[in-house]
Amino acid sequence: MIGTARQIGDALFEAALPGEVAELYASTRRAAAARGRHLRLVLRLDDPQLAVLPWELMHSKEFGYLCLDHALVRRVEPAHSVAALKADSPLQVLAVAARAPDKPRLDVGRERNHLKRSLAALERGDLAHLRWVTAQDWTAMFAALTGGCHVFHFAGHGHYDEPRQEGALASANVSGEPADIHAEPLGKVIGEAAPRPQLVVLNGCETGSASDQAPFSSVAGALLRFVPAVVAMQFKVTDAAAIVFARFFHQALIALRRPIDVAVHQGRLAMLLEDDESLAWATPVLYVRDDQDIRLFDIERPQAHQEKAAEMLVVDEARLIAADAARRTRVTGTPALVQDRAAEPALGDFELLCPTARRGLVHLRRRNDTAGIPWDPPATVLPELEGAEAVGMVESDLGGGRGSLEVVARVGEELRFAWNGTREPDGWQLMAEPIAAGASGNPVLLQDRLGDPGDFELVCPAVGGGLLHLRRRNGVAGLPWSRPYAIARDLEVDAVCMVQSTFGGRDGRPGGNLELIARVGDSLEFFWKGPPPGFWRHLAFDPRHPLVTALAPSGGEPDPGTRRR
Repeated sequence: MIGTARQIGDALFEAALPGEVAELYASTRRAAAARGRHLRLVLRLDDPQLAVLPWELMHSKEFGYLCLDHALVRRVEPAHSVAALKADSPLQVLAVAARAPDKPRLDVGRERNHLKRSLAALERGDLAHLRWVTAQDWTAMFAALTGGCHVFHFAGHGHYDEPRQEGALASANVSGEPADIHAEPLGKVIGEAAPRPQLVVLNGCETGSASDQAPFSSVAGALLRFVPAVVAMQFKVTDAAAIVFARFFHQALIALRRPIDVAVHQGRLAMLLEDDESLAWATPVLYVRDDQDIRLFDIERPQAHQEKAAEMLVVDEARLIAADAARRTRVTGTPALVQDRAAEPALGDFELLCPTARRGLVHLRRRNDTAGIPWDPPATVLPELEGAEAVGMVESDLGGGRGSLEVVARVGEELRFAWNGTREPDGWQLMAEPIAAGASGNPVLLQDRLGDPGDFELVCPAVGGGLLHLRRRNGVAGLPWSRPYAIARDLEVDAVCMVQSTFGGRDGRPGGNLELIARVGDSLEFFWKGPPPGFWRHLAFDPRHPLVTALAPSGGEPDPGTRRR
């Protein structure tokens, strides 16, 4: 099933984005990722034969399924502006389960419980109110709609009426006989409701089905003449998938006031994370008539308790985003982490860089003054760095504001230097030439306290043994890096860490020693260096040192053969 869906998705991608268009999409996607932004894919489907295709399955061999990375919107009518509806909390959600005598019987109780569970947090926070109606015939549905709502949720059967060339919802007449509710009369009732629904959610089979001769013939397409947005389901889904979709969809739309396309995308991601072995995430289809800013509600005067409830749901959204980021971010090598020095009362954010499995580095930021301490979505930066294996990073005193992020990445045996003085994902700059060759392992970078501004100190294991040490004179015009010089060539160093300590201070002044630990096989070697013009000194840990003993494979002394050549 998944293999077939991927083949269909490849064909749809090649049809929609052939040749140079695909290259333009790829470059636009990378540029958006470098800025930490997402794309919105809008399909203007005026050809009815195209409108019936499952575009949510579009698949790129390079990027995977597109709708899992971007919000995907179907606009099936000429766009015109739709203002967000001004409304007070709680928003009114009307759910109608329609009985259809000639269709399989619905488990109405289960459907109701699903929706109640999905909206539970919103109802507790007084952000939404659910009204449930079990309609034995069409009159009950129309009476419920006349009372008005903000979101109309239909649970039942739909089908495509071939003789009338029109989609319909299955129901019954007052005599209990089968009777269809076609989109035109349903839309007229919606248009007269007060408040008038801004969104219709059709949880029924074939509610998105249309004729290949008329693009607006489905229930979903026809209702766009009366509401700004319609969400329909094109395949059947499991109970679990339906619940997580509704939960994250309604939370994003109602509590967090996200645009409808973002809300559908978050529901889609929740379905994927619930079961990544199924294609349930391709089921929701979003139809809109305005593809600019698809915000449906302008909530007026929210109460303090409602604002607090919405803030708590930000944590749910942050977890969803983080889980999706973990799913689609392929990293390798050695990461680097720093905390910046934001001014009080805010807490400094965390900045994280890690090599990717393809090219460039992944940059993530954690907002420490935001509820839920969420990580931002990952942005791919410095795509020129292909094959980076390890990075070292420091926040420096250079640059304006809070300073720059300074990075050394090891690419093969070369050390490359990059910096970002803006904190924006597209603010990274890469020095044209490597600053050193013959490196291995992980580079460690810090800024010392000597001079104004302090110099950079860089240490990295060397190919063939020992350590490479470089210094950059930040108080000298041109900011030159020194030539690397090697120490301890007789050691096969695997990894290194370094700090500048307060040891060695004199006359009330703090010291400026560089303190360094190198791992050599399963042993540790200690180095230190006083302020210039001091030289590096080396002291091996005694094999009986408790830390070294704990690191040894047998719990005893390390094997001397692994320490030195």
